[in-house]
Amino acid sequence: RLGNVVEGHLHDIGALKDSLAHEANERRSQVKDLPDLRKRLSDVENVTATKFEEIQNMSEQETADRLATQMQFDSRVAKLSSSAEKENLAAAAQAQEHAQLLTQFKASVKEMFVQQADHSRQAREEMQSTLTGQIERETAMREAQSASWIEQCAGHTSAMNARA
Repeated sequence: RLGNVVEGHLHDIGALKDSLAHEANERRSQVKDLPDLRKRLSDVENVTATKFEEIQNMSEQETADRLATQMQFDSRVAKLSSSAEKENLAAAAQAQEHAQLLTQFKASVKEMFVQQADHSRQAREEMQSTLTGQIERETAMREAQSASWIEQCAGHTSAMNARA
């Protein structure tokens, strides 16, 4: 029995040795591949680092370009806002000037109407005075003429009465 047990353990030990030898061979082949794997890993790291730097540089350049474009846009918006504000102020000033000119024009026209009415009144009064004077002279002249005719008629009547 002990022989069977020892034989079984020996068999297990042999299998274990074979397994260890196999593992050792695999480890040796892996150790042989290790420098190649390290070189490949280094190459991948270098390529990745280069690509990462390129991407970062492109990103920084794109960010700088966008910032410059944004600054140009902001500057243009500020100029346009300033221009629009100036235009609004100019339009308001012009509207105020036009309103003031319109007020002055209204006052001038009103003054002209007042002057025209005053001139019309004066002309009417002068014409009335002239016509009144003419009528009075005409009336006085006709009254004198009428008195003269009456005298002549009276003189003729008395001369006719004296002859008769």
